[in-house]
Amino acid sequence: MPLVSVIIAAYNARRTIERAVRSALDQSHRELEVLVIDDGSRDDTAERAARLGATVLTQPNQGPGAARNLGLEAARGELIQFLDADDVLHPHKVQRCLPVPGRATLRFCHQAFFADGTPPLRSRDLRLGGGALQERFTFDPDRPLCSALAFPIGTLRPLHRADALRRIGGFDPELRNLEDVLLNVSLVLAGRRFELVDEALVFCRDHATPGRLRNAPDALQHAARGEEKILAAVQRASALDQPGVRHALASRWASLARRQLVAGDQDSARRSLEVLRGLGARGRLVLSRNKLYNEAAAWLGIGAVAGLERTVRGYRARAT
Repeated sequence: MPLVSVIIAAYNARRTIERAVRSALDQSHRELEVLVIDDGSRDDTAERAARLGATVLTQPNQGPGAARNLGLEAARGELIQFLDADDVLHPHKVQRCLPVPGRATLRFCHQAFFADGTPPLRSRDLRLGGGALQERFTFDPDRPLCSALAFPIGTLRPLHRADALRRIGGFDPELRNLEDVLLNVSLVLAGRRFELVDEALVFCRDHATPGRLRNAPDALQHAARGEEKILAAVQRASALDQPGVRHALASRWASLARRQLVAGDQDSARRSLEVLRGLGARGRLVLSRNKLYNEAAAWLGIGAVAGLERTVRGYRARAT
C-alpha cells in the first residue's frame, strides 16, 4: 500500500483545523501521514493540530502555495493529498482515488459544499446532478489541457503523485489566486492526464464571498497575475492550438474583464480585452455572446456597439 501524505495549509484556522485533521486521520487508507503547515498563524492553530497527532511545520505568512510547497518538501509519501484547513475529506477519499495499476492518470473526484455551521453532507446525500453538487462544466479526458483550463479540478480533488509535483516545482509561491489552475495546467503540459472519479469525496465550506470582495482591487490584481501566468505557460508550450484551448482561455479572460468592468477598472479591462483580441476568432466568439463584452470591445474595434458607460453603471448597480 502506498504511503499518502495529507498536506493541510492553515492560517488562523483554530475554528476548523481539528475537523480537517480528523477527516485526514479517519481515512480508510491507513498508510498515511498528516502534515499541517502553519502559515504564520496568530492563534493556536498549530497547537490544536499537534494535539491530534499531526506533524506541524511553521513558516512566516507566505500564502497557500508556499505553505503547500513546504509540505511537499517534507512529505515522505509517494502520493499527495492536499486539504484546506476549513474543508474535510470523505473517509474513502484517498482509497477511491488511488492510482489504477497500469494507468498513469491522476485521479480526482467531485466536490460538494456545506454552509458554515452545518455538518458536511453524508455520502448517501450526494447524487450527481443533485443540488448538493455544483459542477457547471464538463470534464473531457480527450481534451486534457482544455479541461484543466475550464473544469474546476482544484487543489483538493486530485490525489497527486509526489514525483510529478516536484518535477514541475510545485505551486507558484507568488500567486495568491489561481495557483491551483496553474499547477494543473503545468501537470498536463508535462504529460500528466487526469481521470474523474464520479463521486463527491471532498466537502468544501461555502464561504459565499460577496461580489464587492471578489472584485476588490487586490483580488482582481491577484486574479490578473494568475491569468497572465497561465496564458504564458500555455504559450511557452506552444499549446494554444490544442482542441478547445483558445476558447477556454478566452472565456477566462472575458470573465476577468467583466469583473474589472464591474469594479470600474477600465484600464485593466482594456488590457484583458487586448488579450482576448490576441486569442483570435474564438475570443471574438466569446465576446459576441454577451452585450457587456460587445460594448467593451468597441474600444478595440472588435465590435461596433456604443453605450459602454451605461452598461458598466448597470452592472455596478446590480453588484451592490
